[in-house]
Amino acid sequence: MPMNWPWGKMYRVRCPDGTVRTIYKNIDHACPLFIPGWKADVGAGITELSGEAKAKYETQIHGLLFTLNEQNQSLMMSFRTVYLAFMTNPCGNDDFFHREIEKLLDEQRKISALRIQIAALIQLASTSPADTARLTRIFSNIASGLGGPAIAPAASLEIAETREVARRLLQRG
Repeated sequence: MPMNWPWGKMYRVRCPDGTVRTIYKNIDHACPLFIPGWKADVGAGITELSGEAKAKYETQIHGLLFTLNEQNQSLMMSFRTVYLAFMTNPCGNDDFFHREIEKLLDEQRKISALRIQIAALIQLASTSPADTARLTRIFSNIASGLGGPAIAPAASLEIAETREVARRLLQRG
């Protein structure tokens, strides 16, 4: 039997098939509820917005970042739940643990891709704040990927853009 130190962060379990599973005693060591610096890192791009872009898009981008943060927190809670189930029976729940981790990794990849898209949106808004049609299209794509509360601001931004296009067309003739 592997040695389990009382002051250690982990313990080992030898399964009937001879394999050894290493388990964290405290779930916070396996997956903390809060990762220092993550939230600040996500919102850092907002400060890059120029004056015109800040006035037009800051609220919508904050909404995207808020939704992204919510999804990340939800992902962390899901991992903690899966890990707790694994901890109760590390030998019997091995297949379950691997399946669920694969699902969570897919979700994490999606969140990472959306984070990159938001950073690109911030960069584009900073460099081309007048390109509202393209910014609205990108914002809508990101919002549909995020789902939930991010969709309403995307829809209102598209409505405002459509009204502006209609107003310009009516003024021409």
